[in-house]
Amino acid sequence: MGRTILMNILTFLLLFKILNEKRRILMRTHKNELTILIVMLSNLHVLAVSFMAIGKPPGFISNASGISTNYTVVGDGERSNWIWTTGTYSLGPGPIVDISEDGSIMIANVNSGGGDGFYKVVHDAVQTIGGYAHGFNKVKAISSDGSKIVGDTDINNSDQHPAWSYQNGVYTILPLPTGFTGDARAEAISSNGTVIAGNIQSHNSDITETVLWQNGYIEILPNPENVTFSQVLEIAGNGSVIVGFYRDTNIARACVWQNGMIETLPMLTGVTNSIATGSSFDGSIIFGNFLEGPGTGFSPIGAFIWDELNGTRLLKDFLENDYGLDLTGWNLLSVSATDASGNIITGYGINPQGQEELWIATIPEPGTIILFVVGGLMLQRKRI
Repeated sequence: MGRTILMNILTFLLLFKILNEKRRILMRTHKNELTILIVMLSNLHVLAVSFMAIGKPPGFISNASGISTNYTVVGDGERSNWIWTTGTYSLGPGPIVDISEDGSIMIANVNSGGGDGFYKVVHDAVQTIGGYAHGFNKVKAISSDGSKIVGDTDINNSDQHPAWSYQNGVYTILPLPTGFTGDARAEAISSNGTVIAGNIQSHNSDITETVLWQNGYIEILPNPENVTFSQVLEIAGNGSVIVGFYRDTNIARACVWQNGMIETLPMLTGVTNSIATGSSFDGSIIFGNFLEGPGTGFSPIGAFIWDELNGTRLLKDFLENDYGLDLTGWNLLSVSATDASGNIITGYGINPQGQEELWIATIPEPGTIILFVVGGLMLQRKRI
């Protein structure tokens, strides 16, 4: 009898998922009474959608490089290294490149080109960390809890440029393919620190490839046919999807790598260049920027969002049409960073007054189905 009830429940769940209806179902049997309330909430979200303008950092405006779940934003502009929290901008110790999930730990380079070490800021206390080797050590990303850092080093007086991870005071060199000689760069790390993504370039060719490091091994991910350059920009929180772009002659195309395959994201009409800059935690939603270029230096001209169901859309259209936000007068130019959950994004644009300004948006998780069991099983003995 219990198996029959379970099968009935699964059948109804499948049926109502397909029909996408919102209703209550009352199921009864002769000997058992089971009341099940199935509520399908197509717009149930963990976080409410929101958009907040946060002004302009001191000095030259630069893109944000990281954001925490408590809305602390950091930036790594060459002429403006900054931190935004609770409505106030302050200066950082150097170009801040990433921040932990709770905002308590930040990492920064000595300068935009790197240095003999890097900075680690823990609860506002600045620590100077010695580099892997003398040369240009450059940190790139940090795990959600702040315990693991990745980067790379251009070693002085050497043709070596290794990628590494740093944890508990110890550097670990990331492996290269057998027989490979060339440069390696670690660019992104999953939330739990187990998956690292980056790029390698052989000394014997001009081909730059995307790679994934996991469990002590390296996996080379494909470029499109006849393409010699690809670049990692971010990795999904769960490590399943890598986002970035490849360059075909002078055209940049946003792409994702998943399950060892590469997929080019579709463009909107009239746009030629694009890059993917972030994603939701599971990689099902991708954020990125359309670009002018190459004569303009690939300047951002519009932030976009992509998912498999809806395809590519302007981020502003998504926020206005799907969630009713009033962004009249705004031109959202770029998405530059996402938090560890992938639900909070930040970038910059032109505000209704025609000025450059940074912003934060909260993007809800996709709709879901919740099953509430409000009744119980009432065993009744059939009387003769």
